[in-house]
Order: sequence, then C-alpha cells, then structure tokens
Amino acid sequence: KEKKDEKAMNHMMEDLDTNKDGEVSFDEYVGLITEAKQSSRVSETLSMGNATSQKDWEGDKGED
Repeated sequence: KEKKDEKAMNHMMEDLDTNKDGEVSFDEYVGLITEAKQSSRVSETLSMGNATSQKDWEGDKGED
C-alpha cells in the first residue's frame, strides 16, 4: 500500500508543480487551496439543492 500512496503523492506533486521546477511554490500552493475552496462551495451548493439545474448553477445568460 505504501508504494501506491507514494505514487499518488508523486502524481499530486506533479500536478501542483505548474512550472515544473521540482518544488511547490507558495503561489502554486495558494492555487491548490483556492481550487479546493471553490470545489467545496460547489459541493455545498449542490448538496443543499440551491442549484436545481445547470442553468441555475451557471446563471441566466440570456441564451434561450
């Protein structure tokens, strides 16, 4: 199992390291936190039933 966890961690680090310098910078870390927070808000909104359709979620763009 440890090899599987190590592989998953390496993959995650590769995704975070957007400039491919072998390190996760502060800006890259902030991007992760921002994305996680937005994802959490989407999940909360959908689970509360506030967005009943794709149109509700995206907002009415006047395209009918």
